[in-house]
Amino acid sequence: MSKKSFTVLVANTYYPLYSDNEIVDYSKTTKEKPEAKIRASAKNDEIIVHPIFLELEGICKDPYWKSILIKASKGKFNKGLQFKNDLLTYKIKNKIFSSELSINNIYKSLDDFIFFMNENVGILSPEDIEKKNKNLKNKIEKLSVQEITSWTQVKKDLYKTSLINKYIDLYNEEIIKDGENPLTEHQKENMKSKILLGLNTNFLNNENIEIKNGFITNIVGLIRLDNGYFDLEFEKYNLKIKKQKLKKEEDEEINTVMSCTNKDPEVFGTNKNDTPDFLKLWIKMLKGLEKRTVKYRKKVKIEND
Repeated sequence: MSKKSFTVLVANTYYPLYSDNEIVDYSKTTKEKPEAKIRASAKNDEIIVHPIFLELEGICKDPYWKSILIKASKGKFNKGLQFKNDLLTYKIKNKIFSSELSINNIYKSLDDFIFFMNENVGILSPEDIEKKNKNLKNKIEKLSVQEITSWTQVKKDLYKTSLINKYIDLYNEEIIKDGENPLTEHQKENMKSKILLGLNTNFLNNENIEIKNGFITNIVGLIRLDNGYFDLEFEKYNLKIKKQKLKKEEDEEINTVMSCTNKDPEVFGTNKNDTPDFLKLWIKMLKGLEKRTVKYRKKVKIEND
């Protein structure tokens, strides 16, 4: 029998059956070998550029940051980010932020990396957002009466939302104590939407939102209907709008009457030394007073209705 190797064709690839103590050198054959495939696929793998980020990914528990750290290890960063000589930098417009990451203290480096991305780049994971909202809620709950005594002191939208949510929870606790059924999720959402509507229309403001010890204790103008849902007393709101409109018109009339003192040519003439026409001045003031009287009567009528 010849010492030449017998082969079998399987899936377009030749494999030796035996070689009669002869060592087969695959590198000299013309057919593709399994080992060659493995080496080829290995060459196509992405190269690890920054091993420190793989170290950080190994101790990180947040799935969101784990994926970002893996990308960073391969040199893939968000726009403006760069890592060189253990220094993470972020450039935006004319500002440059930086943070040193050391492989000798990977736990501190992981905290520094996440803090840097949160504060400077503005990237937060869902867990970070939840933690931030929880911290904000705790902070609001610890506010003293000296810090918040009126609604006008609450500037940030997150503070307002947290106070509103807390008020809804407190309201729900009160009605349960009184023996009523607790609010459903739909009723809570309805209550919140009506409060926000009142704030956006300025129906609810510092005058009717009562705050004590840093919490909303009562909202005048927010009423609960017989079906358990909530609404705003729009009749009072419409009355308030009418009063504001009347006051504005009244102020305009006062300004019109008082404009006679501002060298009105019709009254005082065009020349500096002209004698004022007091009759025209008197007639103009009477017309203004008559209009004010009509406005006042309308105002009284609205209030009586």
